[in-house]
Amino acid sequence: QLALKKKQEAEKARKAKLEKQRIAKKKKIALERKTEIFYDKSTGLTWQDNKAAATVQKNWSGAKEYCKNLTLGGYSDWRLADYNELLSIVDYTKYNPAIKSGFKHVASGYYWSSSESVSDSSRAWRVSFYDGYTYNDDKSGKDYVRCVRGRQ
Repeated sequence: QLALKKKQEAEKARKAKLEKQRIAKKKKIALERKTEIFYDKSTGLTWQDNKAAATVQKNWSGAKEYCKNLTLGGYSDWRLADYNELLSIVDYTKYNPAIKSGFKHVASGYYWSSSESVSDSSRAWRVSFYDGYTYNDDKSGKDYVRCVRGRQ
């Protein structure tokens, strides 16, 4: 009976440890959601807003792959924003950076969109969060990446 009691105690301790880990993971995800993502109520889109959103630079295909593989805030269904989605977070009343209030991490430079140029498939649209200017550029260049989830 002593062996059975020890086995039951060990099982109880294992379950308690798993529960503690589950709770810690939920708290971590909740914190990430508060500090590393931005929910835009006006569009229903959820945006990546961690330090990487202001530092990671990739070529166009690398940017699409980066977003596809991103896990953040407990979500893994991120994608590279399209041209209109990026424009929806530009604030033309601001300058350097020209982005909606609420975003914490932004580089005042160009960010890739998933939208390709209609006239030249080797180019894609970018949006500058320095001044809101847009430009289509060769996909091989490196620009910043901000991933999004929701709608589409």
